[in-house]
Amino acid sequence: MARKPMKLLALELALSQLLAVGALSTTNNAHADSVQNELILFGDPDADYPVYMRKDDVTGRYEVIKIFDSQNIASKQYGANQKVFRSNVDELLEDPVIWNMLEEYFPSSEFNDLEETKLVYKKILFLVNESGCGYAADANWALKLFERHEKEFLKRFGFPLYKVVDGKLDFNYEPVMLGAFLYNNIEVHQLKDNIVAWYEKTLNEYRLDKFMAENPPKRLANQDYVNWTEEEWDSYYEYENNRKAKLTELSNIAKNSRSDYSNFGVYFDQAFGYFDGYLHKHGITVHCDIIPGFNNPKEGDIVASGGFTLTQVFEDGSLGESKTYEVRPNGYGDHYMFISEIDENGNIYVSSWGNKYLYDNSTTTWSDLIRFELINKH
Repeated sequence: MARKPMKLLALELALSQLLAVGALSTTNNAHADSVQNELILFGDPDADYPVYMRKDDVTGRYEVIKIFDSQNIASKQYGANQKVFRSNVDELLEDPVIWNMLEEYFPSSEFNDLEETKLVYKKILFLVNESGCGYAADANWALKLFERHEKEFLKRFGFPLYKVVDGKLDFNYEPVMLGAFLYNNIEVHQLKDNIVAWYEKTLNEYRLDKFMAENPPKRLANQDYVNWTEEEWDSYYEYENNRKAKLTELSNIAKNSRSDYSNFGVYFDQAFGYFDGYLHKHGITVHCDIIPGFNNPKEGDIVASGGFTLTQVFEDGSLGESKTYEVRPNGYGDHYMFISEIDENGNIYVSSWGNKYLYDNSTTTWSDLIRFELINKH
């Protein structure tokens, strides 16, 4: 494990000592005023290095809350998790940051109503879920870079590094993942038409189903056909002819909609260059190295594997079930994971799908490393 700078160690020790004797109290501020019994902010909430702390109920110590501190994070996630783009899609659409990102590239004015807009936005978020391991690894790297640099993160990306949920912090991985996805697929590869084609067929089928539900075959109150008046027959035929014509029109549109689409995953041969560009868009210059093989892995690296074994690590450090994953080699179907920790025994821990795993490289079909190095911020 990488050693902490002496200044940081001294700061954490001093904070723990001060808080242990009651020298500091909960700060009433914009971030924690509704949860001041849970979170403690040391220093100015607008400072470049605000430090949130939380008291451990068992030890009584006050601890700094960090990116991979899953015990003190509301979602209990250990890093970014692409699955939330499907499992929590309705909740994500309630987040104005997520909504505004989608609105920028796919204006709601292009759709008939709010219901249709939500349907389209859900389809796009599903794409992030399906192609998201690379974006999750990227988000881990970016948020780790800005850990304790909340003000700078907000200034650069336009949304907070974290939010407070039920008295606990939750880090904003999802907007970073979505931002990188949209940048890669629209600004770099100009695949907006392909994304539109991907959801177009579903949208048109939805419009057809909605029309059928709202316009059932007409049943006149008088079911005695012999006694129908001429006006009743005219009304019936007018309704049914118009209904059938519209059904034919909508059916043909749905049938002829393009359903083919490009895979929006992150391929190894793209070498994560798009993330370099996404960071540069926000004033951050990095250098990206692709290291063939699994040579000298470091904390903060991203491992690309084509077959590997992961062992679940629980919050108390105990190990759970091991599972070997086999995916296609040669850069297609590989999986990306963020190396969050390497302990003194050389054990490698990764963040994958929002969980902590022990990574066994000896079982891999192949593994390569992706390493980002911060050059400057401008």
